[in-house]
Amino acid sequence: MKPSSEGISRLAFELVRNVTSADEKENGSRTFIVNIPAQEILKIDTEHNLRDYIPAHEGKRRNGVHNAIASTIEDNPSRFITLHSGFVISASDVTIDDDNKVVKLKRASLINGAQFQGEIKRYYDSFDDPSEANSFLVRVEIIVEPDHDCVVETAIARNTSTQVTALSRAGKKKA
Repeated sequence: MKPSSEGISRLAFELVRNVTSADEKENGSRTFIVNIPAQEILKIDTEHNLRDYIPAHEGKRRNGVHNAIASTIEDNPSRFITLHSGFVISASDVTIDDDNKVVKLKRASLINGAQFQGEIKRYYDSFDDPSEANSFLVRVEIIVEPDHDCVVETAIARNTSTQVTALSRAGKKKA
C-alpha cells in the first residue's frame, strides 16, 4: 500500500465540521474536526510525526499509557472518543464528499496520535475475524496546511507538553 503522505487517502466519516478560524484563512490553512470509525485511522502514515508507535521499535515496550489506551478499547470503546482524542492529521488539501460520507486527503500524515494508532492496530490485529472486534469512533483534527515548514512546526508544537504528575491526577479525582 502506498504511504498516505504520497497520495490520496479516503476516510469514511460519521461527522465532519469545518472549524477554520479567520487567522487560519489568512494564513492559507483550514481545520476540520472529523469523527471516523477507528479502523480508518490505520490508513494514515506517520511520515510527518515526530515518532512512530514506540513498541514497534526494537527493545521498546508498551507502557502504562499504552495499557490505558488498550483498556479503553477493550472495556469501554464507546468512551474512546472522549478519553483519547489525540489524533491530528496534516494534509496539503482536503475534499469532503458529504453524500458518500468520505473525506479525501492529499498527502496526509498523522502528526499526533501515533501511540493511539499503534494500540488500535494492535487491537484489530489480535482478531482473526475483524467483525468480532469492538467498533468505535475516534475524533481527528485535520489541519490542511500547504506549507511543509509549518507542518513540521505544528507537529513539534502538538507533541510538546508538560507532564502531569500522578499526584496532580490523584488530587483531581478526589475533587
